[in-house]
Amino acid sequence: MILNQFLPIRALAKSSASCKRQINLTAALITALMVAVATFSGSAQAKANKDGYATAAEPAWVVAVKTKSSPSSPPSPLLARSSMHYELLDEQLKIDGANAEQYLHVIRVVDTVAGLGAAAQIETAFDPEYQTLTMHKLRIIRGGRLIDKLSRTKIKLLRREKELESQMYDGRVSASIVLDDVRVGDSIEYSYSIKGSNPVFKGKYLNTYWTSMVLGPTSLYQLRMLAPENRTINHRAGPEIKVASSVHGGLRETIFRREAIAQLQLDGTIPVSAYIPDQIQLSEFTDWNEVARWGERVFEPSMPAAPAVKEEAKKIRQATAVPADQVLYALNFVQKQIRYFGTEVGPYSHRPAAPGKVIEQRFGDCKDKVALLIAILRELDINAAPVLVSTEYLDDVGLLLPSAGVFNHVVARVKLGNDTYWLDGTRSHQSGPLTQRQSIGFGKGLALRAGEMDLLSMPDAANEERTQVDDHFHIHSYTEDPLLESRITFRGESAEAMRANLARSTLEQFETDVTSELARFYPGITRNGDTRIDNSETENAISIVVPFKVPNLWKFADKKRLYATATFWSPAQALRFPNDPARKYPFRIQAPGIYRHNITFDFPDNVAQGVNTFQYDDNGPIYKYHVDYRAEPRQQISKAELRLLKNQVDTASWPAYTDKVVKLYPRLSTVQIVPSVALSQVDKLSANIKDLAQAIDARKIKVSTPVQASARFGYLVSSAQLDSGRLAPKFRADVLVERGIQLDNYGQPFVAALDFEEAMRLVPDSAEIFQAAAVNAFIRGDDARTLELANKALAINSSSASLHLKKAHIYYLAGQYQQAKTELLELLKNSSEVERSYATIWLYFTARRLGEDAVETTKAYMPTASSPAWPYKVLKYFTAGGDVQGAIAEANGTQKDPSRLCELYFYLGEKYLLDGDKRQAKINFEKSVNTGVVEFDEYNMAKREMQSFERQTQ
Repeated sequence: MILNQFLPIRALAKSSASCKRQINLTAALITALMVAVATFSGSAQAKANKDGYATAAEPAWVVAVKTKSSPSSPPSPLLARSSMHYELLDEQLKIDGANAEQYLHVIRVVDTVAGLGAAAQIETAFDPEYQTLTMHKLRIIRGGRLIDKLSRTKIKLLRREKELESQMYDGRVSASIVLDDVRVGDSIEYSYSIKGSNPVFKGKYLNTYWTSMVLGPTSLYQLRMLAPENRTINHRAGPEIKVASSVHGGLRETIFRREAIAQLQLDGTIPVSAYIPDQIQLSEFTDWNEVARWGERVFEPSMPAAPAVKEEAKKIRQATAVPADQVLYALNFVQKQIRYFGTEVGPYSHRPAAPGKVIEQRFGDCKDKVALLIAILRELDINAAPVLVSTEYLDDVGLLLPSAGVFNHVVARVKLGNDTYWLDGTRSHQSGPLTQRQSIGFGKGLALRAGEMDLLSMPDAANEERTQVDDHFHIHSYTEDPLLESRITFRGESAEAMRANLARSTLEQFETDVTSELARFYPGITRNGDTRIDNSETENAISIVVPFKVPNLWKFADKKRLYATATFWSPAQALRFPNDPARKYPFRIQAPGIYRHNITFDFPDNVAQGVNTFQYDDNGPIYKYHVDYRAEPRQQISKAELRLLKNQVDTASWPAYTDKVVKLYPRLSTVQIVPSVALSQVDKLSANIKDLAQAIDARKIKVSTPVQASARFGYLVSSAQLDSGRLAPKFRADVLVERGIQLDNYGQPFVAALDFEEAMRLVPDSAEIFQAAAVNAFIRGDDARTLELANKALAINSSSASLHLKKAHIYYLAGQYQQAKTELLELLKNSSEVERSYATIWLYFTARRLGEDAVETTKAYMPTASSPAWPYKVLKYFTAGGDVQGAIAEANGTQKDPSRLCELYFYLGEKYLLDGDKRQAKINFEKSVNTGVVEFDEYNMAKREMQSFERQTQ
């Protein structure tokens, strides 16, 4: 998905970090859920020993948890399908004043060989700035035997900065354990405690616990929370999680319990909010207003303007007195001059660094950059405030408990008169005027400003211009491969993502990706020159122009017009969806907004008369789709616009949505039609057709059958097509064959042979051309050439029925009856040939020539239909003594049919010949020839038999 990979991807980040912009959903969740440790509130700091961790017995306040509800409980069917599972996930939490201690007890079971690696690796993370780790238990249970593994040599403390690629340093330490000698069937049991809380929350407790795991299903999950009775710690849990609470000795004990939990299946097409039922949310914040007051206290100490801030503001004032321009100057300074890098150690996970320090060090993360931007703007007397947002939950933030841990990013809200701008200091690849610098698609945000009581709505992404593709096809000659210039313009966030991608990758990779994507719609497409980049500084856009050559664009299926299908592949990409008939979770639309795709065809001459326009609309709650089509004599332009209005499709709407998109598919492309006869030749062709019609009506030109009349008119059209010069070699060969067949059909086989020979030179390996040329050779009486061409055609397509019959005719007329029978039996393996009776009639003749019982030979190949079609009555007359008059009557039908009579008289002549009555044979052969049906094999074979009689009398 070449465009979508450069669109903003927002997903779940760790709640302990305050600044994550574009995080991979699956990777972040896997990390969080494998570690199974969350962030704690409070202010007390704990000190680790010299090893960074301690070992000790389990805390006295911990209460043991039984692994099953009852001994008789049957095992969950979920566990039977896993490579490893959790028998127990026991988390216990004790809140004491400003301090918090979490205890984790886990029992993993290895079910198959595939689960060994995941089960044997244990990892947890903590922040040594304010937390300590104590290991209590680490052992393997194998066949009832306990194997102690709590050895200091097995635990490695690693400063594994997983966010450094995102320019983030958070100081967290990973305690990594890799167990040896782990076997299928082992239970791995471990427990540890982490003490300490981030002082930035001033003793407030907040956290989110996950009851489902990515490594496997869970038999039992339980969270036990102990907190002073007088502290109100709000909770919100999914519907499958049972909650019980009681008070003992001034402590409130709350237990959250869930059993038989399926493995968490992560999928980038699922909104993060869909996982909320798997969570237990805890927060000591009462409402969003309290969260806002907390955030304001965290940010405001950083706001006073330092000398360096005043100096930057002074420079901006000197540059411009226009407030909007001043905002743009300040934003450019923060985005371009302050590189993105975060040091989120301890309380600085949420507290911004002082703006003066940020200017001095020339780096900062989102909160540092926003604090600096706001400090400069306030020095310029411009109204600005920080706004917390979630790149994970977006609009669904309101589904969560009010908590400071909900948010992972911060932007600035700037008010200029009646206009409000939402500005992101981290978007270093942003350009263009202030109106194009908006942060869109975050859904809900929380302003850190006194009096802000609730979540506020931020700019919607539905009106954000994402991409525009301009595909320009240049048709210099219809016989050459068209040239395509594809201009792909990225706007807004997409432009910034594209610039960032080009900065860290190569243009060649982009070219490869684009070519691969277009090859889905234009097989064989190749680049045809140098790619160029147009990077606009006056607007937030970047265009990449790639030239291509597009072979086989034109199709000629009906042999009348040239067709070229061009696809609106940008909207098609944006509308792709997984093939899920039903979904358990909603479908996440990656980037709502506007996708435009224009397709232009320029032609070397007129292909239409006048101007023709057309419009199409398909609107619904999820998207709006509009197409404008305009055809002019030498140019055709199609413009498509897709507006994705929502960021997700709920499960109830999924079937209707996918059905609607599938029905839209034909409208995601446009078909360009070019007449194969040039407009400059149409008048001449029309006059020739009119003259021919008059000549036929006046009987100046004799035609015995409608086929012959049609062939004469077809010859004129084919000749005009060939003279127009619009046909590529393959298509020219098709028309030459068509014209050759038309010449055969009205008795000009020797002229037709020239067309077949030219067609074979243009396309030397076509079964269709060989077959048509073989028929022509047969008409001309060149049996050797007929067999040669027929065998060439059959070598490519061995199932051609007419060629087997043609070979049988030749062998029969040449007296090679056994070979004729072999071809006929091969042909009669096809049941449809039996029903048509023709091959069976010839089998009857051949059997008689071989001295066989013809009736017995043909018995197995008689038609079985209730009312067999022509020429069944002829066959019946031969094999069962049927009425010859009945066969003649059927040949004539209600109106005399020369085609059937041509066949009937030939077959009767052949039978009389076999019966030894040459006189009647000759009479019937003459009748067959006199029908004038020159296009039929029977006509030509009757002529041969007549010539044979003539040779015998000479």
